[in-house]
Parts: sequence; C-alpha cells; structure tokens
Amino acid sequence: GTVVNKISQRGEPGVNRAVWNMTWANPPGMPAGGRGGRGGGGGLRAVPGTYTATVAAGERTAAKTFGLRGDPDVSHSRADYEAQHQAASRARDLAVEAGQLVAAVEDLTNQVEASEEQVKKAKVPNLSQLLELTGTARSQLAELDNKLRRPRPTMNYRVYPRLTEEIRNILGGLSGAQAKPTQGLLMALGELESEKGERAKELEQILNTTIKSLNDMLDQFPKIMPPAGGGK
Repeated sequence: GTVVNKISQRGEPGVNRAVWNMTWANPPGMPAGGRGGRGGGGGLRAVPGTYTATVAAGERTAAKTFGLRGDPDVSHSRADYEAQHQAASRARDLAVEAGQLVAAVEDLTNQVEASEEQVKKAKVPNLSQLLELTGTARSQLAELDNKLRRPRPTMNYRVYPRLTEEIRNILGGLSGAQAKPTQGLLMALGELESEKGERAKELEQILNTTIKSLNDMLDQFPKIMPPAGGGK
C-alpha cells in the first residue's frame, strides 16, 4: 500500500515503455536521480518482495503485481535487506534535515545583510546598536554554517568535511553495497543524528536571542523571518 515511486511521461498511441530503476523516489529536499526524466528519480534500492505496478492514462487504470528478487549471487536474507533499507532511510532523512538547516542559515544571513543595508541608508538614530546586532547575527550564522558545510571552494584541499558531507558519506556506505549495515556505520549514523540535533538547537538559540533582539529594534523595518521548518 505504500507508494514507492512514480513515473510520469507523455504517452503516444501504441506501445509505450516506462522503466523503473528499482529504487524509491527521493523525498523533497534531495536531488532526484534518473536519466532523461525516466526512472522516477533514483533513491534507495527497493527491498525484494511483491510490488504492484499501476498504469494510469486519462481515466483508465490497470494494475498488476510482480515479484522483485535479490541478486542470487549475494547471500542476503530478507532481514538483511530490511536492516539495510531502514538504516539508509535514516541517513537519507538526516541528509534532508541537514540540508534544510543549511538553507535556513543561508536565508537568515541574506535577510540580516539586507536589513543592515536598509538601516544604513535610513540613518536611524540607533544605527550603531543595530549594526552591532547585525554583526553579531552574521558572525553567529557564519560559525554555524561552517559546522554544517565546507567553506566556499578554496585552493586548500585540506579542508575537513563538515556535517553534510559526513552524512553523505555514511549514506553512501549504507546504500552502496549489498550488505547488512555494520555496527560501526550504525554508531556513526547515531552520532551524526545527535550532531544534527545540536546544530538545530544552535540555530534555535540564535533565533531566540540575537535575531529576536534585532527584530525588536527594527521597528518599522521588515522583520527577520525564520524559514518554515528550517529550525526543526
């Protein structure tokens, strides 16, 4: 009963072909896979089992069940497939949540910089206090951004990976091989989930302190608005 993937394409009179790449569709917030719009956007591998393919054209639909089998050369039990899928799903969802944090920090930074320019042009009486707050906000957001992702490209290849890159590495390790997730990978995943939670708390703290104080002083100017869901 769970929708695993959808493929949409323009049909032509006669025989049409749609190819499912045996993966789940990626959730919003992750780049879609697939080639040329076919395949429905590749994500996590589907677990062997019984599936239903439903074709809809206009008001007509037709459905047929089929079996998806594992690689016969791989000694992988049903429980192993399920464990791998569940762990990879956690890592995928974590990647989406970390990406939302990055987007929130970037959006807030842009808003703070725009407010800074507005108050400078207006030459408000409390300009020095406002600029002090905007400077603090930019500094705090930059520090958080540095924990979430690598700095913009530089000549220094020794820049260590941040949270988003580490999550992608774990996701690749969990979904790349046909193997039950190791205890080491599961432990690393749990640590990254905890770190993401800490980064979300940092953003919430910035919103509840510096950004709140800045909004209180902006008076007639537009307020800094937190992106929907970005602080969760």
